[in-house]
Amino acid sequence: MASLQLKFNATTIHHWAGILDGRYDNEKLVELLDSDDRFAAAKAHIHATDCIIIDEISMLSAKIFNMVEFVCRHVKKSTQVFGGIQLIASGDFKQLPPVPDYRLHDDGAYCFQSDFFWTAFPHHINLTQVKRQHEEGLIRAVSEPCDGNPSEETLALLRSLDRPVEHPELTRLYGTNFDAAYINQIMLEEMDGETHIYKAVDEGNSKLMRCTAVAKNIALKAGAPVILMKNLGKGLFNGTRGKVHKVSADGPPIINFNGKLVTLKRERFEIFDKEQHKVLACRVQYPLMLA
Repeated sequence: MASLQLKFNATTIHHWAGILDGRYDNEKLVELLDSDDRFAAAKAHIHATDCIIIDEISMLSAKIFNMVEFVCRHVKKSTQVFGGIQLIASGDFKQLPPVPDYRLHDDGAYCFQSDFFWTAFPHHINLTQVKRQHEEGLIRAVSEPCDGNPSEETLALLRSLDRPVEHPELTRLYGTNFDAAYINQIMLEEMDGETHIYKAVDEGNSKLMRCTAVAKNIALKAGAPVILMKNLGKGLFNGTRGKVHKVSADGPPIINFNGKLVTLKRERFEIFDKEQHKVLACRVQYPLMLA
Protein backbone atom coordinates (compact mmCIF):
# COMPACT_ATOMS: atom_id res chain seq x y z
CA MET A 1 0.00 0.00 0.00
CA ALA A 2 2.87 2.38 0.78
CA SER A 3 4.41 1.85 -2.66
CA LEU A 4 1.13 2.83 -4.33
CA GLN A 5 1.55 6.38 -2.98
CA LEU A 6 4.46 6.88 -5.37
CA LYS A 7 3.73 8.14 -8.87
CA PHE A 8 5.81 5.60 -10.76
CA ASN A 9 5.23 1.85 -10.84
CA ALA A 10 6.46 1.01 -7.36
CA THR A 11 5.84 -2.44 -5.90
CA THR A 12 7.06 -4.76 -3.16
CA ILE A 13 10.60 -6.09 -3.38
CA HIS A 14 9.18 -9.65 -3.29
CA HIS A 15 7.03 -9.02 -6.37
CA TRP A 16 9.73 -7.08 -8.21
CA ALA A 17 12.32 -9.84 -7.78
CA GLY A 18 9.87 -12.71 -8.32
CA ILE A 19 10.75 -14.45 -5.05
CA LEU A 20 7.11 -14.84 -3.92
CA ASP A 21 7.14 -15.34 -0.13
CA GLY A 22 10.76 -16.50 -0.05
CA ARG A 23 9.86 -20.18 -0.13
CA TYR A 24 12.52 -21.38 -2.61
CA ASP A 25 16.23 -21.98 -2.15
CA ASN A 26 18.76 -20.61 -4.63
CA GLU A 27 18.95 -23.82 -6.64
CA LYS A 28 15.19 -23.89 -7.18
CA LEU A 29 15.14 -20.17 -7.98
CA VAL A 30 17.69 -20.71 -10.76
CA GLU A 31 15.52 -23.47 -12.24
CA LEU A 32 12.38 -21.31 -12.11
CA LEU A 33 14.02 -18.16 -13.43
CA ASP A 34 15.59 -20.03 -16.34
CA SER A 35 12.62 -22.13 -17.42
CA ASP A 36 9.31 -20.97 -15.91
CA ASP A 37 7.33 -18.36 -17.87
CA ARG A 38 5.71 -17.13 -14.64
CA PHE A 39 9.03 -15.50 -13.75
CA ALA A 40 9.46 -13.69 -17.07
CA ALA A 41 8.08 -10.42 -15.65
CA ALA A 42 10.52 -10.48 -12.73
CA LYS A 43 13.45 -11.06 -15.09
CA ALA A 44 12.28 -8.17 -17.27
CA HIS A 45 12.11 -5.91 -14.19
CA ILE A 46 15.67 -6.79 -13.21
CA HIS A 47 17.11 -6.41 -16.73
CA ALA A 48 15.47 -2.98 -17.08
CA THR A 49 16.61 -1.68 -13.68
CA ASP A 50 19.67 0.48 -13.10
CA CYS A 51 18.80 1.49 -9.54
CA ILE A 52 16.61 -0.04 -6.82
CA ILE A 53 15.22 2.23 -4.08
CA ILE A 54 14.04 0.28 -1.04
CA ASP A 55 12.08 2.10 1.66
CA GLU A 56 11.49 0.76 5.20
CA ILE A 57 14.74 -1.19 4.90
CA SER A 58 14.50 -2.23 8.57
CA MET A 59 11.69 -4.65 7.68
CA LEU A 60 13.78 -6.51 5.08
CA SER A 61 15.29 -9.61 6.67
CA ALA A 62 18.81 -10.84 5.97
CA LYS A 63 17.37 -13.91 4.27
CA ILE A 64 15.22 -11.93 1.82
CA PHE A 65 18.05 -9.40 1.27
CA ASN A 66 20.40 -12.26 0.32
CA MET A 67 17.75 -13.84 -1.90
CA VAL A 68 17.11 -10.64 -3.87
CA GLU A 69 20.87 -10.10 -4.22
CA PHE A 70 21.30 -13.62 -5.61
CA VAL A 71 18.40 -13.27 -8.06
CA CYS A 72 19.75 -9.96 -9.42
CA ARG A 73 23.23 -11.41 -9.85
CA HIS A 74 21.90 -14.52 -11.60
CA VAL A 75 19.56 -12.68 -13.98
CA LYS A 76 22.20 -10.06 -14.86
CA LYS A 77 24.83 -12.79 -15.30
CA SER A 78 27.19 -10.67 -13.25
CA THR A 79 29.66 -11.29 -10.43
CA GLN A 80 28.98 -7.85 -8.93
CA VAL A 81 26.81 -7.48 -5.84
CA PHE A 82 23.15 -7.16 -6.93
CA GLY A 83 24.34 -7.75 -10.48
CA GLY A 84 25.79 -4.23 -10.61
CA ILE A 85 22.43 -2.56 -9.90
CA GLN A 86 22.78 0.55 -7.75
CA LEU A 87 21.02 0.15 -4.40
CA ILE A 88 19.57 3.00 -2.32
CA ALA A 89 17.82 2.19 0.95
CA SER A 90 16.08 4.35 3.53
CA GLY A 91 14.59 3.60 6.89
CA ASP A 92 15.18 3.42 10.62
CA PHE A 93 16.48 0.22 12.20
CA LYS A 94 14.98 1.31 15.53
CA GLN A 95 11.50 1.11 14.07
CA LEU A 96 9.81 -1.97 12.58
CA PRO A 97 12.04 -5.08 12.58
CA PRO A 98 11.81 -7.95 10.07
CA VAL A 99 8.97 -10.40 10.70
CA PRO A 100 10.39 -13.91 11.19
CA ASP A 101 8.90 -16.83 9.29
CA TYR A 102 10.36 -19.95 10.87
CA ARG A 103 8.34 -22.18 8.53
CA LEU A 104 10.41 -20.78 5.65
CA HIS A 105 13.66 -20.72 7.66
CA ASP A 106 13.66 -16.95 8.13
CA ASP A 107 14.71 -16.10 11.69
CA GLY A 108 14.03 -12.37 11.22
CA ALA A 109 17.67 -11.27 11.33
CA TYR A 110 18.26 -7.67 10.21
CA CYS A 111 19.56 -7.20 6.68
CA PHE A 112 22.68 -5.47 8.02
CA GLN A 113 23.64 -8.89 9.42
CA SER A 114 24.08 -10.07 5.84
CA ASP A 115 27.61 -10.30 4.46
CA PHE A 116 26.43 -8.48 1.34
CA PHE A 117 25.07 -5.47 3.22
CA TRP A 118 28.33 -3.63 3.79
CA THR A 119 29.46 -4.18 0.21
CA ALA A 120 26.11 -3.07 -1.19
CA PHE A 121 26.08 0.10 0.96
CA PRO A 122 29.55 1.69 1.08
CA HIS A 123 27.95 5.07 1.90
CA HIS A 124 25.87 5.64 5.04
CA ILE A 125 24.02 8.91 5.62
CA ASN A 126 22.45 9.55 9.01
CA LEU A 127 19.58 12.06 8.96
CA THR A 128 19.46 13.91 12.29
CA GLN A 129 17.11 16.86 11.74
CA VAL A 130 13.52 16.18 12.83
CA LYS A 131 11.03 17.43 10.23
CA ARG A 132 7.72 16.06 11.48
CA GLN A 133 7.70 17.60 14.97
CA HIS A 134 8.75 20.96 16.35
CA GLU A 135 7.93 20.65 20.07
CA GLU A 136 10.96 19.50 22.05
CA GLY A 137 8.88 17.43 24.47
CA LEU A 138 7.16 15.58 21.63
CA ILE A 139 10.45 14.99 19.83
CA ARG A 140 11.86 13.37 22.98
CA ALA A 141 8.68 11.32 23.41
CA VAL A 142 9.06 9.98 19.88
CA SER A 143 12.80 9.21 20.04
CA GLU A 144 13.38 7.96 23.59
CA PRO A 145 11.23 4.78 23.39
CA CYS A 146 13.41 3.68 20.43
CA ASP A 147 16.20 3.10 22.96
CA GLY A 148 13.84 1.47 25.45
CA ASN A 149 14.51 4.11 28.10
CA PRO A 150 11.83 6.84 28.17
CA SER A 151 12.48 9.58 30.72
CA GLU A 152 10.06 10.59 33.48
CA GLU A 153 9.30 13.75 31.49
CA THR A 154 8.27 11.66 28.48
CA LEU A 155 6.13 9.34 30.58
CA ALA A 156 4.44 12.35 32.19
CA LEU A 157 3.73 13.85 28.76
CA LEU A 158 2.18 10.60 27.50
CA ARG A 159 0.04 10.27 30.62
CA SER A 160 -1.16 13.86 30.22
CA LEU A 161 -2.54 12.97 26.76
CA ASP A 162 -4.64 10.07 28.07
CA ARG A 163 -8.29 11.00 27.53
CA PRO A 164 -11.49 9.39 26.21
CA VAL A 165 -12.13 9.87 22.49
CA GLU A 166 -15.61 9.27 21.11
CA HIS A 167 -16.05 9.14 17.36
CA PRO A 168 -18.20 6.78 15.28
CA GLU A 169 -15.55 6.37 12.56
CA LEU A 170 -12.67 5.89 14.99
CA THR A 171 -10.05 3.40 13.81
CA ARG A 172 -8.94 1.21 16.71
CA LEU A 173 -5.51 -0.40 16.80
CA TYR A 174 -4.86 -3.67 18.65
CA GLY A 175 -1.70 -5.60 19.38
CA THR A 176 -2.98 -9.03 18.30
CA ASN A 177 -5.17 -10.46 15.54
CA PHE A 178 -7.34 -12.10 18.20
CA ASP A 179 -8.23 -8.76 19.79
CA ALA A 180 -8.92 -7.20 16.38
CA ALA A 181 -11.14 -10.12 15.34
CA TYR A 182 -13.04 -9.92 18.65
CA ILE A 183 -13.89 -6.21 18.35
CA ASN A 184 -14.68 -6.61 14.63
CA GLN A 185 -17.23 -9.30 15.43
CA ILE A 186 -18.87 -7.17 18.13
CA MET A 187 -19.14 -4.17 15.80
CA LEU A 188 -20.52 -6.34 12.99
CA GLU A 189 -23.27 -7.63 15.28
CA GLU A 190 -24.22 -4.03 16.13
CA MET A 191 -24.79 -3.21 12.45
CA ASP A 192 -28.21 -3.47 10.84
CA GLY A 193 -28.84 -6.07 8.17
CA GLU A 194 -28.53 -9.81 7.68
CA THR A 195 -25.24 -11.60 8.30
CA HIS A 196 -23.95 -14.00 5.66
CA ILE A 197 -21.26 -16.57 6.47
CA TYR A 198 -18.75 -17.54 3.79
CA LYS A 199 -17.13 -20.87 4.64
CA ALA A 200 -13.68 -21.80 3.37
CA VAL A 201 -12.70 -25.10 1.78
CA ASP A 202 -9.57 -26.53 3.39
CA GLU A 203 -7.24 -29.04 1.78
CA GLY A 204 -4.47 -31.02 3.45
CA ASN A 205 -3.46 -30.77 7.12
CA SER A 206 -6.11 -28.49 8.63
CA LYS A 207 -4.00 -27.83 11.76
CA LEU A 208 -1.43 -26.02 9.63
CA MET A 209 -4.07 -23.54 8.49
CA ARG A 210 -3.76 -21.84 11.87
CA CYS A 211 -0.72 -20.13 10.34
CA THR A 212 -2.77 -18.26 7.75
CA ALA A 213 -4.46 -14.95 8.46
CA VAL A 214 -7.55 -15.61 6.33
CA ALA A 215 -10.44 -16.93 8.41
CA LYS A 216 -12.13 -20.28 7.91
CA ASN A 217 -15.51 -18.55 8.25
CA ILE A 218 -16.00 -14.91 7.22
CA ALA A 219 -19.13 -13.12 8.47
CA LEU A 220 -20.20 -10.11 6.37
CA LYS A 221 -23.03 -7.60 6.19
CA ALA A 222 -23.79 -4.99 3.57
CA GLY A 223 -21.99 -1.79 4.58
CA ALA A 224 -19.29 -3.49 6.64
CA PRO A 225 -15.76 -2.12 6.11
CA VAL A 226 -13.26 -4.72 4.93
CA ILE A 227 -9.61 -5.07 3.97
CA LEU A 228 -8.38 -7.03 0.95
CA MET A 229 -5.84 -9.71 1.90
CA LYS A 230 -4.30 -10.55 -1.46
CA ASN A 231 -2.83 -8.74 -4.44
CA LEU A 232 -5.37 -9.06 -7.28
CA GLY A 233 -3.91 -6.50 -9.68
CA LYS A 234 -5.70 -3.66 -11.48
CA GLY A 235 -5.33 -1.38 -8.48
CA LEU A 236 -6.45 -3.98 -5.93
CA PHE A 237 -3.70 -4.92 -3.51
CA ASN A 238 -3.19 -6.53 -0.14
CA GLY A 239 -4.31 -3.85 2.34
CA THR A 240 -6.83 -2.07 0.08
CA ARG A 241 -9.83 -0.91 2.12
CA GLY A 242 -13.40 -1.20 0.90
CA LYS A 243 -17.02 -1.63 1.97
CA VAL A 244 -19.32 -4.56 1.42
CA HIS A 245 -21.82 -3.59 -1.28
CA LYS A 246 -23.84 -6.80 -1.41
CA VAL A 247 -23.86 -10.23 0.20
CA SER A 248 -26.08 -13.21 -0.52
CA ALA A 249 -26.51 -16.82 0.47
CA ASP A 250 -25.82 -18.19 -3.00
CA GLY A 251 -23.35 -15.73 -4.52
CA PRO A 252 -19.94 -14.15 -3.90
CA PRO A 253 -19.60 -10.88 -1.97
CA ILE A 254 -19.54 -7.68 -4.02
CA ILE A 255 -17.17 -5.08 -2.56
CA ASN A 256 -16.99 -1.35 -3.21
CA PHE A 257 -13.32 -0.40 -3.55
CA ASN A 258 -13.11 3.39 -3.96
CA GLY A 259 -16.32 3.53 -6.00
CA LYS A 260 -15.50 0.44 -8.07
CA LEU A 261 -17.78 -2.56 -7.50
CA VAL A 262 -15.79 -5.80 -7.55
CA THR A 263 -17.28 -9.29 -7.46
CA LEU A 264 -14.68 -11.33 -5.64
CA LYS A 265 -13.78 -14.93 -6.26
CA ARG A 266 -12.21 -17.36 -3.85
CA GLU A 267 -8.40 -17.40 -3.69
CA ARG A 268 -5.88 -20.02 -2.57
CA PHE A 269 -3.89 -19.42 0.63
CA GLU A 270 -1.16 -22.06 0.81
CA ILE A 271 1.10 -23.46 3.51
CA PHE A 272 4.33 -24.36 1.70
CA ASP A 273 6.95 -26.72 3.15
CA LYS A 274 10.46 -25.60 2.25
CA GLU A 275 12.03 -28.99 2.99
CA GLN A 276 9.65 -31.06 0.87
CA HIS A 277 9.12 -28.38 -1.80
CA LYS A 278 5.37 -28.90 -1.74
CA VAL A 279 2.14 -27.40 -0.44
CA LEU A 280 1.07 -29.17 2.76
CA ALA A 281 -2.25 -27.39 3.24
CA CYS A 282 -4.43 -24.87 1.45
CA ARG A 283 -7.44 -22.72 2.30
CA VAL A 284 -9.73 -21.55 -0.51
CA GLN A 285 -11.57 -18.49 0.71
CA TYR A 286 -12.57 -14.96 -0.22
CA PRO A 287 -9.53 -12.73 0.49
CA LEU A 288 -11.25 -10.46 3.01
CA MET A 289 -10.92 -9.37 6.62
CA LEU A 290 -13.32 -7.21 8.56
CA ALA A 291 -12.04 -3.71 9.21
